[in-house]
Amino acid sequence: MATVEVLAVGAPVCDQIIMVDDDFLVNVPGNKGGSAPIDFATLSNVLSKAEACQKIQCLGGSAANTINALNALGTKCAITGAVRNDEAGSLYAQRLQQKKITPYFTKSEKPTAQVISCVTPDGQRTMRCFLGACSDYNSSHLQERYFKGTKLVHFEGYALYNENGELVKNAMRMAKKAGAKISIDLASFEVVRNYHPLILSLLKDYVDIVFCNEDEAKELSSNASIEEASDLLGSYCQVAVITLGPKGCLVNSDGQRIFCPTTPVQCIDSTGAGDIFAAGFLHMFLQGYSLQECAKVGHILGRAVLQVLGAQLPDNVWKEVLNEIQLVKENKLSSPVLSQGSRPLQVRRQPVICTI
Repeated sequence: MATVEVLAVGAPVCDQIIMVDDDFLVNVPGNKGGSAPIDFATLSNVLSKAEACQKIQCLGGSAANTINALNALGTKCAITGAVRNDEAGSLYAQRLQQKKITPYFTKSEKPTAQVISCVTPDGQRTMRCFLGACSDYNSSHLQERYFKGTKLVHFEGYALYNENGELVKNAMRMAKKAGAKISIDLASFEVVRNYHPLILSLLKDYVDIVFCNEDEAKELSSNASIEEASDLLGSYCQVAVITLGPKGCLVNSDGQRIFCPTTPVQCIDSTGAGDIFAAGFLHMFLQGYSLQECAKVGHILGRAVLQVLGAQLPDNVWKEVLNEIQLVKENKLSSPVLSQGSRPLQVRRQPVICTI
């Protein structure tokens, strides 16, 4: 078995990306934005209401999006999870194998998971998840061989729904035992709201790198300022990254805040943008580049995926992205970086196109 550099613990799901108007969201339970679980009946109801809408189907899942991009950047990856022996599950595993991503899948009697991503004209996505087979995945399915030799184990926040957090906790223990770094993407403000105390405990005891957006950071810090939220996260983890949409991101490490700006782009669809940003950041981090350079590459990938429908970049876009990344590695692509230390962060407010 080839050595896997990055293992993802998350949910293999089939994405249903639907272009809708804001009025359509009355058919979707919960608030606009974020992500929440739904049952199969609700999934079917929303899809029936969206029959006339533009939609695409693709393979997805937060952690899967991240390792798919890491794989395209040349990192050997694997993913754990559960699927049914149905058409969707077989196709999912087949596509991963075509990309040379190792699937450590457990078979379930429940249908392979699906996620509805309702994308409104502002580019914001409202995600509702039918967990299906994913909900069957538990600690008993974890094997030490999955973690052996890995440099990093990446978790999606949605995995906290499995066993009420026990799956994530046990997988993090196994990752630490194997000597791997641990990263987690907090996924959505609803996940943070539901697992607030547990998330803080995991950050303190296990996590090296945490990714979140402004909404998730504020939810975790009880609506503190973004600077205070950054300091809180930085006190728990080696590296804390808060994405700030078109403004850039705020990185906290060793008690220092580093504001890394980006160039805003017209957003078509924000689905997977945070996942792909994390892939760019982690790609550089694993190779020992500075946090500023990690953020630059994260932004390169994040901007690219904002301009396509879905979380997969076409080959021609990847070619452009790889050229930009090479310029960063050669120190030829510059962007302003402002180290903030403990001073308040002053960011010029720009119209928010979307949050990644």
